[in-house]
Amino acid sequence: MEYTAENLEKAVTVFYRTEASQQAEAHQWLTEAQNSPQAWSFVWDLLHPQRSSEVQFFAATTLHTKILKYWNEVPIDHYEILKKRILESIISFAMGPKIVLNRLCIALSAYIIHTVPIYWPKAFEELVSSFQPQHLPNVEPERVVWILLEILTVI
Repeated sequence: MEYTAENLEKAVTVFYRTEASQQAEAHQWLTEAQNSPQAWSFVWDLLHPQRSSEVQFFAATTLHTKILKYWNEVPIDHYEILKKRILESIISFAMGPKIVLNRLCIALSAYIIHTVPIYWPKAFEELVSSFQPQHLPNVEPERVVWILLEILTVI
């Protein structure tokens, strides 16, 4: 089966809402999808606000897995694009679901570990500067601080 957003969404639904034998089969297929090079593309479709929180969580977990285990698949000239997309996703999920936001923060932490100090030498300064309540007026100040602490704690 092809790794389309629709097929992945169906598999996540099967994983969370069926019996053990179907769950095991769905889990195996979803794990194969996470490990595929196509995962770098489909995660962004699955993070769409219209998707269920289970699908969004799978996408955020996939992103973290890809950064952690398959960093070598990211061309250097895509580092900045990837950083921008992760940061945009964190801001997009700033008010929840918290489980998705947490996983995105962990993904950014993994990204930082791979890019500091050579490709993102001022990562910490930029994070602290960016995640200030006055820079994110649509997000509760406590949540902005929580996001920053979540990222730094994982690092």
